[in-house]
Amino acid sequence: MHEAETPTYWMSHTIETLAETCAALHTQRRVMQEQIGFHRVNGARSIVSEAFISGKGIEVGGGDRPFPVLDSVEVSYGDIRDSAQLQEHFGNGNVVRDGTIDAETFESIEEESQDFIISAHVIEHLKNPFGSIIEGIKRLKVGGTYLIVVPDMRFTFDKGRPPSTFEHLLDDLETGGEPTLLEAYIDHVRYIHPLFGEPIEEDQQEAEAKSLLKKNMDTHVHCWTRQSFRSHLERLLKEFPVSIAFDTSIENEAIFVLRKLASVHHRVISTFQPKLTTDPGAACALRKSWTLIPLNPGQRFH
Repeated sequence: MHEAETPTYWMSHTIETLAETCAALHTQRRVMQEQIGFHRVNGARSIVSEAFISGKGIEVGGGDRPFPVLDSVEVSYGDIRDSAQLQEHFGNGNVVRDGTIDAETFESIEEESQDFIISAHVIEHLKNPFGSIIEGIKRLKVGGTYLIVVPDMRFTFDKGRPPSTFEHLLDDLETGGEPTLLEAYIDHVRYIHPLFGEPIEEDQQEAEAKSLLKKNMDTHVHCWTRQSFRSHLERLLKEFPVSIAFDTSIENEAIFVLRKLASVHHRVISTFQPKLTTDPGAACALRKSWTLIPLNPGQRFH
């Protein structure tokens, strides 16, 4: 046993020294716990990747921590931010980026061209998560894999927030998500900001939220648990030839593996019964924005 491990050694030190030492030890413990958590997560990710990721595909929002893949896998990394913006955001130069990919729309990616898509801790930042999932599915080849990783709100700073409901996500699919963005920033001001700073008075919260929205501050626009996100996926995907091949959780994140079983043929109408409107312009815009009913090959429109 080292001398510093005995009570007698510390009895001769001042309270100030004891306090400084205690604080340093707690810092070291926290760092070690974070490192252990990182390695646990990376190990789980590697196992999932080896089992489900192969061929050629893309990862959106890989940042400075891309998803681990085998050496035989070919990945193109995309983000809406350029390399300089990514380096500033993550505070280091270890970022991955091969080109511009919008995780909301995947508009730069050809349909049925990818063996896999990886989206890790991205979808909660998006205005329209369901739209992202649908557009990603359309970019996969038949048999392709869509790997989605989301934080479980029970184990993050989102734990005090109301979770995103299926109906809310459908509204975002209908509108593109812009009308509910302010609501997300109000949640940030009300539930998350007090964890890191002084609470903001209730009558000032909306003004602060508008200010953060104007600055386009990065935040979790949506939140969920592993169970609620799986439920959302099941309800959405029953309209598509896509299965949930696997899901698991590790530390504060949940991993979902979707498998595309057939080509997605779709028409511009929704089975989810969007809100009725008497505004012809709004109705026209709605019909143009929804592409949710898959059709079997050879099926006719009615």
